[in-house]
Amino acid sequence: MLAALKSHCQGQLGDEAVESLDTGVPCLGLTFAEAGYNGQGTETLNATYSLTFDPKRDFDRWMEITIPLADFIFGYERNYVMKPASREALPPSEWIAFRINPETTSGKVARNYIGDAWDDSVPEIYKELSISLESIRANMKAGGSH
Repeated sequence: MLAALKSHCQGQLGDEAVESLDTGVPCLGLTFAEAGYNGQGTETLNATYSLTFDPKRDFDRWMEITIPLADFIFGYERNYVMKPASREALPPSEWIAFRINPETTSGKVARNYIGDAWDDSVPEIYKELSISLESIRANMKAGGSH
């Protein structure tokens, strides 16, 4: 997989940048988001967690996963760039969305390294995972925020 990624990004990213993007293991990004999260031109508060799977151990079986909110990374996102923020310093907010996205193991995409020099003629590629979810529960304290 890494060789295919290097070949695809040739001329855009060096081998070192490609190797820092992804190690090839399955990874999901779990994100709580506040209102406005779909408008990338607006800075919105997110709480994110990167869930990485061991392909030798974690497939073809049901798993129960508990992730404490304290393990999430909080920050303000704009144009897919996260500016970290301390959870304790954040104003009260209301989470209105929960996203589950296949992610690179670094949590970054090629555009994070290339920036404004991105060449739109290079087709983007995506990491795909096949998962089944039986249930998702978010347990929060009454009256609590983030």
